Parts: sequence; structure tokens; C-alpha cells
Amino acid sequence: MEKIDVYFLGNYKILLNNENITTKFSKKALGLLCYLIMNNDKFHYREKLASMFWENYKRESGYSNLRYALWQIRKVFKKYTDEEVIIAKGKNVISISKDLINSDVNMYLDFIKQSNEVNISLEEKKNLLISASKLYKGDFIENFYIYDISNFNDWFFNEREYLQRMYFDVQLRLSDIYIKQKKIRAAITELNKLIAIDSLNEEVYYRVIKYQYMSGNRASAINTYKKLKLTLRNELNISPSSEIQGLYNKIITENDTTNLSSNNFSIRHNNLNKGFNRINKSMKIFISDKPDKLKKFSRLIYEFDKSREFMIIDICISPGSRINYEGIYEMLDGFQAFCSEKSTRLYRNFSESIDEIRNITIPREYSLFKKMIELFSSNKIPDILIKVWNFHLIDEKSIDFISFLFRKIDNKGINLIGIYDLRWNNERLNSFIRAFENEKFVEKIRN
Repeated sequence: MEKIDVYFLGNYKILLNNENITTKFSKKALGLLCYLIMNNDKFHYREKLASMFWENYKRESGYSNLRYALWQIRKVFKKYTDEEVIIAKGKNVISISKDLINSDVNMYLDFIKQSNEVNISLEEKKNLLISASKLYKGDFIENFYIYDISNFNDWFFNEREYLQRMYFDVQLRLSDIYIKQKKIRAAITELNKLIAIDSLNEEVYYRVIKYQYMSGNRASAINTYKKLKLTLRNELNISPSSEIQGLYNKIITENDTTNLSSNNFSIRHNNLNKGFNRINKSMKIFISDKPDKLKKFSRLIYEFDKSREFMIIDICISPGSRINYEGIYEMLDGFQAFCSEKSTRLYRNFSESIDEIRNITIPREYSLFKKMIELFSSNKIPDILIKVWNFHLIDEKSIDFISFLFRKIDNKGINLIGIYDLRWNNERLNSFIRAFENEKFVEKIRN
């Protein structure tokens, strides 16, 4: 039985009998194949596939296009193998024959899974991580995008982000092993691969600078710090974290490297964390009209250290304008989720108050705001961090509530991070920013 070799990490390639047959498929057929292979342990309803890949088509047209794409896939493979690659499970369900396909992603994830086994030696763990690292030849299907199918593209980009995060974890673990084996230069080499992908990742830079100094290469450590400082200034108009600045100050003032032997970088992107202390208020708003900068801002917020004692509430995550009060109820959802995750007892303490707020059919603004403040100011709840992923889309009533929240909460830290895309003109938000911009706890980061 001939195996089909599929490569997703880096450039998309489909090999059969060592022949590259990728170009024999249309772009949507390649997207469909990718989705089926990545979900080869599932059965797929034709209706869902048609709506995913032909979402702007009428139902019958979507079905017709799906049938044609499946026919094309079968036709190409039929020239090389008698095996059925696409398997029909009745009229409405299909699957892909996973026994016929070797996927680099499956091998990559399998190596990572094996490396997490507790009963293997350090050397075995290292070799498995090296094998996984070698398979990652680039992001998940680089330079691949299909216009007008947002559902597939959302899935696709989530997969890309997930596989990249796994790669970062592999490289960090591999560098830790090399440090244990006193192979500092090897550790630096693995970390530099991450900087090539994410030139703003301060956790990785911290390790590289520290390891360069530990290896006796003080000049390289200083140059790496200066490179990071320049990159952060040019890209985000911010300075390196206090941890990295502290490390740099040690390097330029100390000759002894022993004080740097521990890996104590505990907070990623400390520019976000700076000022987020108990009984403090902090509001940081990232403002830009450039998509690449906005994406980097999103990464900063995503990688904010979740281990700190905050009740973290995410709002305005998905695109689309909001109706009035929607952001407030997203905050209520976040509050409820936090209580539920912490303990059943905490959840029960607030369930009645939460239900009371949800049952308000016609919100009376002051009454609603006051009940929300009563929840948020409870001494059973830690400091609050609200992440507003699309601040420009927030509704007017939720803006009013955030203003109310910052004025009324005085028994704990209340903090907000938001991303404002200037391509959307939100006049109510502009007024809110102007009202608060002279406060010492407010920082606008423009780029």
C-alpha cells in the first residue's frame, strides 16, 4: 500500500511515489484536503464542509462545488493508487483514510507527546525534542490563504498559532536541557531560532542575553540588549522590561557571572505589567492604524502572564460592532467563569447576584452599574484586569460602565489593557480617552 506524504510545516507539499502532486489540485481542494487530514480522526458532514468552504454560496451551489472538489481529489489520487483516499460514510458523511497518509504535523506532535513522558531519560527527551524541532521547517502552510472563506481561515490561523506555540515550547525546553548539560552555545542557537520568528519576545531575549554573558561573551550580551531595545522602540515605541534592564545593568557593572545562573524572568512583556499593583489603577491603550502593529499588540496582550493574582476578563474578542450593554454582559460572563474555575463555593456565593443581573429585562443604567460594582468590589475577588481586544468596537454603555468602574472601585487594583484600531472611528471612545488621558494611571501607546 503506497503512502501519501503530506508536508504542512513550511511549504505545502503532497508527495506520492516521491512525485510532487501539489499543483494538480485547486486551491480550495488543497484547503479541503488540509482540513480533512488535520482532522483525520473525525467524520465530516457534507453540509458543514460546504458551508465552510463556500459560505457565500446558496446551499445547492455549495454542495455542487463540494462534490466537484471531492471528485477532483479522487481523480488525482486515482492515477497513482487504487486505494480510496476519500471515504464516503453514506450520503452525507465523509472521512479521509488516515492509514494512507503520513503527515509531518502528526509526527511533530507525536514527538512532542513522547517527550512529555515521565519515565524517559534526559537524553531521550532531548533527542525527541530535536526530532520535533527539525520537522518544524516554517509556520503551518506558509504563504497559503484562500479569500472569501472566513470560517476556514479562522480555523487555519488558529492551527498555525497553536503549532507555533508548540514550537516555542520545544525550543525553550531544548535550551533548558542544553543548559543542564553545560552546552550554553547550543542553548543560544536554539533560542535564536525563536527570535527569528518573534523579534519582540522578551522572555527569549532575556535568556539569550543571560546565556551569552554566562558563556563569557559579554560583548554579545550587550549587543543583543541594544538590538532588542532598538527593535522595541521602532516597532512598539516601548522600552525593554524592567527584568531585562536589570540584567543589562548587572552585565555592565559586574564581572561575576554566578549571580546570573538562575532563570528568573517570570513576567513576559513587563511593560504591560508595570504599574499593575494592588490598590492601584492602570489603563494602557495601544493605538494604531497599521495591521502589523495591531497584531503585535494582540500578541503582547495574549502573552501577558496569567499566573499573577488577577481576575482576568476578556471582552470584545470577536470582530463586529456591539449592541448596547453587550460589553457589560461579557464582563459578567468573565466574572462568572472566574468564580466557577476557582471553586464551587465561590461560584455559589455570587450565583444569586449574577442571576439577578441577568434577569434585568430593561437595564436601568445606574442600578445595573451599581450591582456590577458590588460584585467586582467584593473582598473575595482579587485585583481585576480587563482585556479589551477590540476597544474600537465596544458599545457606548460599556464605555460608560468602565468609566464608572474606575471611579467607584477603591478597595483593590483595577487595570485595563485595550487595543484601539484607528481605522474605526469610535467618537464615544475618543471622548472617554480624552476624559482620562490626564490621569497619571493612563498610558496611551501609539504606533
